[in-house]
Amino acid sequence: MMPDQIEIYVRSSPLGSVGIHWRNVSKPEQLKEDPEILMEQVVPDGDSKISVNSAISDKNPCLILAKYNGKVFLEVTGIDATPDRSEKLGRRISEVVLWVGDDNKETEERLRKLAYCALLGLWDLESKFRTTISSSIEFDGLNDYKVKADDLNKIYEDPENHTENLELEDSSHPNQNYLECNKFKTDKEVVQIATQLRKGSFDGMETAVVISEIKQTESERWLNHRGNVASLTAKPEVIEQKVKEDSFSEAIDGSAGRSEPKKKTSSHPPKRGVVALLLIISLIILLMILWAARTQVFNILQSQSDSQSVPTMMQNE
Repeated sequence: MMPDQIEIYVRSSPLGSVGIHWRNVSKPEQLKEDPEILMEQVVPDGDSKISVNSAISDKNPCLILAKYNGKVFLEVTGIDATPDRSEKLGRRISEVVLWVGDDNKETEERLRKLAYCALLGLWDLESKFRTTISSSIEFDGLNDYKVKADDLNKIYEDPENHTENLELEDSSHPNQNYLECNKFKTDKEVVQIATQLRKGSFDGMETAVVISEIKQTESERWLNHRGNVASLTAKPEVIEQKVKEDSFSEAIDGSAGRSEPKKKTSSHPPKRGVVALLLIISLIILLMILWAARTQVFNILQSQSDSQSVPTMMQNE
């Protein structure tokens, strides 16, 4: 692993027919390896859950800052490759980089500083952040690509050196957890969101996924910041503290010890259902009796008819 137990993954495209794939560039061999953390389904989607990358279009410049399953990570997507690589391949190459480490305070703080740099870098099309990433990835033969991992690690170790807009930093209070989608179009608004990312904290959260995605049309370009799109689960000690705080509040306002009487619930089944069932059974029995009586009457009439036909036959003889 890299310093501070950080691993760096890159997803890009080689020149040949192998196709787009992930590589763990923290290892000297830079072998193909899918990041397991991205396969987890943690983002609510209706009655089910999806992976973080399924919640975005990774062709767009996008930032994901997340924490779950004992890991904390930052992923950036939608960075254009160098023009010569795209020209050789004959199409646009969209680079993706992932920094992931164990969940601890120091790693989260460093990734948050990097998130500040990354968001401003994604917003600025000519940023040092973008050019450093795109220039660090090269074709390696026909079916491989190679990455200058040291360049990506330098961004992690010294993100401020890759950020041009530090003088625009906003001092507003961080509020990373609002869930409503928002469209931000000005540099100042983007800096405010970047500052929230840097000053925020996942403390007390088991699962959190913050997404900022840059979208554009022919007429406009904006930052779509969705805050935390994952359900939040407090740690046990946080829940215990919350219970203590609630108990203390009840004692202060005099509500402790008072409780509303519980409504009595009947253990007997509903009477309407029983009555309906009995009526159905009675109707079935009545129909069976009528059918049996009809059959008996028919048999009696048939026997009488047969007995009357015998003397008539004897007279004819």
